[in-house]
Amino acid sequence: MVCLGVLASCASYRALPLDTPPPGPSPLALRYEQKRLHLFASTREDAQIEAVFASDATIAAVVSRPRDGVFVSTDGGSDWTFTQIDDRFHDVMLDGELIVGRGAAQLHCTKDGGRSWRAWGPIPIDTAAVAEGGIYVAAGGHLYVSQDCAQTWRTLTPQIPGAWRARSIAVDRQSIYMSVRTARETAPLTALLDGSSDGAQAALSFVDGRDSRRPAGGDVWVSHDGGALWQRTSLAVDGWLAALDGQIWAVAADPMIEGAALVRRSPLLAAALDGQLRGARVDANALRASFAFPGRDKLLRAIATPVFRSVDEGVTWVRMDEAPIALRTALERQRAAQPAIERAPETPRRPDRGGGRASAGGPPGGEGGRGGRRGGRRGAASGQPPQQVQRGPRAVSSETFFTLLDPLRLLARFNSGRALTGVAGNKVLYAYAPAEQFWTSLVDAMVAESDAEGEIALSSSTRGLENAPDGAFELLFSTDGGATWNELPPPAFDVLIRQRSILPYPVGIAAAAQQEIVLFGGIDRSGQSWRDAWRWAQ
Repeated sequence: MVCLGVLASCASYRALPLDTPPPGPSPLALRYEQKRLHLFASTREDAQIEAVFASDATIAAVVSRPRDGVFVSTDGGSDWTFTQIDDRFHDVMLDGELIVGRGAAQLHCTKDGGRSWRAWGPIPIDTAAVAEGGIYVAAGGHLYVSQDCAQTWRTLTPQIPGAWRARSIAVDRQSIYMSVRTARETAPLTALLDGSSDGAQAALSFVDGRDSRRPAGGDVWVSHDGGALWQRTSLAVDGWLAALDGQIWAVAADPMIEGAALVRRSPLLAAALDGQLRGARVDANALRASFAFPGRDKLLRAIATPVFRSVDEGVTWVRMDEAPIALRTALERQRAAQPAIERAPETPRRPDRGGGRASAGGPPGGEGGRGGRRGGRRGAASGQPPQQVQRGPRAVSSETFFTLLDPLRLLARFNSGRALTGVAGNKVLYAYAPAEQFWTSLVDAMVAESDAEGEIALSSSTRGLENAPDGAFELLFSTDGGATWNELPPPAFDVLIRQRSILPYPVGIAAAAQQEIVLFGGIDRSGQSWRDAWRWAQ
């Protein structure tokens, strides 16, 4: 094994090999040698893993300790290298021996298992993809392509009319697909609640399938010659793209269409939000009808917006009622990797409310306090008739609007900001999902907080449950594309974790050859963040 030593603050770090894991769950404790002044060496196992990415036998673990950097293994997790990179990756894309990390400032590439990295940038990146040994980056009206791990780049300027930004890139053999969004005036998302604009009416009609016309806002383009010539496909939709088994899939990404889909899927929740923005007090108990447990399969396959598929290289597209779980996995990765671009003012507080905690439009919570019932209540009691007051501005950020209308995202906020589901893998799928009892406890927390605040609550003002409930989540695997699922044994968390009142819940999942890796997160009673990685060897 060849490892890279990193000198920083008079200390160097060298990754050490791990023992072969036994079948079943076992902790993934990355080992490294710390050497100070090149004289005093000690072996450590306290690497703090922030995210894990895997494909086949390659695993990349983004860490914040011993330093910001990345551990890489190309043999399924036995031998590792460590490299300090002061630009923490928020996404890692894997394609054979090609490993590409996206940081806040630059894009980083390695082809030798993480022993050496090449940085490219800084440049504001719209979207990026790796495929067929190449890197594809869209930024500033250009498409940059590198076939030698970011050493040299070819700059392409697609002849796309008007001002545009790339949303997503997919590559299938010699064809490059790119979804773009055009600059345009848009109605506020809240217009979807009462259909008070032509744009809202068009989006609602499109989601309902009553209008074959695509609302203006984006297109999917394709090049079949490596990027020299581009042509518009028949799909006039701003979308997330994925190439799966020779088919091209597109998931509508336009905020107006996504909002319309959520309004149609949760009409009672939409009506409650509309009343809240008009100044009425929300009947919290009436919200329960929108939060019935949908079941494991629907949770794992959930894609809110319309989905399209092409089997003839983009010539024709068909709207699909169902999509493979692999598409949901690709969709979530792209959403997480792409910075939020659409921004608007936050939700105003109800005009009859004064101080207190942040309003429904506050910034997203991280792993903070969990949802739970609070003692005192402010304002009118549950069930009190809504009181109309002076209507304030109906501005709301897209992120907040989607969260308030999506039960899965809203309950995740009460789960300390941790996503309730996750899926990874290809031939063998691995997943985690909340148990119905835990889902119900989050609903109870949301209803109690909404009742206390008189509006749909985005987070709890209390810590909530302090003891980790058994069976809060299921760990699963499927060998038939998600048609059936089998349970994996849960990890045996140390008793000290429970004594510290930490509620472990998955915060990330990755699938490597013959094993699943799950990253768990929690908060102890002092408010300190906790992370731990486990793997299940087959």
